[in-house]
Amino acid sequence: MALLDEAHSVFGRLELPACNAIVDGLVKAHRFAHVWELFDQMLGRGTVPSVVTYSTLINVGRHQGNVAKASRGMCLDEFTCTVVIRGVCDGGRVQVATRFLQVMWQSGIALNAAAYTALIDEYCKNDRHSKKGKVEIEMVIYTEMVAKGVEHNAVTYTALIHGHAKHGDINVAFWLQKDMEEKGMSPNTISV
Repeated sequence: MALLDEAHSVFGRLELPACNAIVDGLVKAHRFAHVWELFDQMLGRGTVPSVVTYSTLINVGRHQGNVAKASRGMCLDEFTCTVVIRGVCDGGRVQVATRFLQVMWQSGIALNAAAYTALIDEYCKNDRHSKKGKVEIEMVIYTEMVAKGVEHNAVTYTALIHGHAKHGDINVAFWLQKDMEEKGMSPNTISV
């Protein structure tokens, strides 16, 4: 803590990478109010935040339950968007994450398996949907991945297999496992 306090005192004289490191240290120490204070200082002196800065702020927003606050005004790329989607999913706001994924696509931002898999996994866990509805939504997301050329990986398959098995759709779970193996991916203890 003493080192963070010392770093905080010289923050105004540091370049962006050092500022990002201090902000990340404050996040790890759960000193979120200081993070926003330092971010305001960065903006006040004209420092342009990087993807690293915004990803760190999104993590703060996730801890505080306010990812939207962290994402205001940022320049989005595939990786930052994936962090936003995962953060929103962690907060149980899967519909917001689904809409955000659609905005990514419409904005021309590349989509990746991690973003889709976070949605699939959250729909599997989220109890606000009927069992049948969850499985249907998971398969819509999976189909969208395939249609848009996004390669699914072992983690995606595991989430799908788990979701179908959890909701009693064993035939589809076995079909997904077979498809996974045919594509050269090995099932793990979770997907078997």
